[in-house]
Amino acid sequence: MPPRDMPRPSQMTDAPERTPINWRRLLAEGLAIIFSVLVALGVDEWRDARQDARRVERAKADIGAEVQFNRPQVARAVAYHDSLIKSLKEGRNMYQVGMIPRDLLPADLSNGRVLLAAIHRALEARGNVLGEGGTLRRIDDSTFAMRVGGERGRARIRREGLALFAEDGIALRTAFIRNVSWETAQATQAVQHMDYALVSEVSLLYQLQRNYLDAVRTTMDALFGGNFETGALYDLLSFERSLLVRYDKLEPLLGAGFAAAAQRADTT
Repeated sequence: MPPRDMPRPSQMTDAPERTPINWRRLLAEGLAIIFSVLVALGVDEWRDARQDARRVERAKADIGAEVQFNRPQVARAVAYHDSLIKSLKEGRNMYQVGMIPRDLLPADLSNGRVLLAAIHRALEARGNVLGEGGTLRRIDDSTFAMRVGGERGRARIRREGLALFAEDGIALRTAFIRNVSWETAQATQAVQHMDYALVSEVSLLYQLQRNYLDAVRTTMDALFGGNFETGALYDLLSFERSLLVRYDKLEPLLGAGFAAAAQRADTT
């Protein structure tokens, strides 16, 4: 056994002194870290917001450029198709192909079926091979719109008989419009940061442009396929006039987009 006067192990070493915690310094460092994180997040958000704003302005400039390109194209198509419709109404696109003498005409010219049969006989006598059927529609007291053998024309009552007119070829001048900037704005997600009123108006415009292009293709197919009806021309004119209205509504919403588009056009 150790001697009684030998100190115990716990009495042989001094206990380490505890360093007091500097709460103020710890709080300051914590606040500094939090502030740095918030500043970094704020800088990232600011950078992202600037990039989003640049994408929006670029998209608006591209849309404005397309509108400035499309508007005169559509305006010229409206003027031409409006003139073409008036020409068709007045029969200025017709040329005379024959005359049925008065003595070969039925006594009652108000009977469309009998008159149409007489027109068939007269045209076939000239060597025109016509199909069955046909239509005859009275325009006024002396003029009929007719469709015989797949061909359109007119018949006019004159003193010497019934003059027959064939329809000259119809040439359409549709608007060549650009229609891609809206899809680009959607692909780059610029549309997500645009004003709702602008998004709504641009969406309606580009949908109308797509419908117009579909109508142009359908009308062209009918024209080349021999199934063209003048009603399709009225539809095209209606689309074109609606586009001009949409362009006018969109211009103030684009604002700087139109100015940027005009500046870009001046520098190219």
